[in-house]
Amino acid sequence: MHENRGTKLINFFFPKTCITCGKPGEYLCVDCKKTLAPHPEICPYCHRTSQFYQTCLDCRISPYNALEGVIIPFSYTDKIKQLITKFKYKHQKDLVDFLVDRLIVILQTNQKFNIKPNLSNLSNPSNLISYIPTHRYREHFVKGYNQSQVLAENIGQKTQIPIVELLQKPQASKAQAKLQRNQRLVNLQWKFVLNSDIKLEWHETILLIDDVTTTNATLNEAARTIKAQYPYTKIRGLVIARHN
Repeated sequence: MHENRGTKLINFFFPKTCITCGKPGEYLCVDCKKTLAPHPEICPYCHRTSQFYQTCLDCRISPYNALEGVIIPFSYTDKIKQLITKFKYKHQKDLVDFLVDRLIVILQTNQKFNIKPNLSNLSNPSNLISYIPTHRYREHFVKGYNQSQVLAENIGQKTQIPIVELLQKPQASKAQAKLQRNQRLVNLQWKFVLNSDIKLEWHETILLIDDVTTTNATLNEAARTIKAQYPYTKIRGLVIARHN
């Protein structure tokens, strides 16, 4: 697709350069993309090795753990941190294509999540995409948009998997990034609510998207909110990277 005139002007006055080596053209050049560190396949709760990023058998026993797994393509290196910061706080939406393409690649190779849309039954799809909501104040006045929603919409568009706004966040909470581990685990309790306009069929597999995870507290609380009403759904998280 050809760049429109507005995009050309922006790129002329604010040229893109690689955040690592300074090479012009992209925020991360081809050579630097090759150096991104993949994240090992682990259980999202105990962090032991677990194929396809599944929740391990030991951690499935806990009624508090609501996720089937969390798929994580990248380790949280300085390069990924800079990319996510530009996307998340500096309104660099044109980073979305690169990030989304990498997320789709890891979905395509994950045998526990069928990325193919159910084209034979679009009125009752077996796969759905949703995302972590943000409070309207942060969305409209702090960031200008919800980065998890932007990722979800682009993944849905490229894969033809339906997107649903399953969750809402009517109450503001402290930013997770500013809290210690134990504080993160309780900060979001009861902060999410189900969108009353959306009704599920109880059997869906839901891909729940966020940008970065550390303790999985956000994803798990969101999944717990969904499963409180739809206990037979299967919910897998998808993030860009995990911060140790």
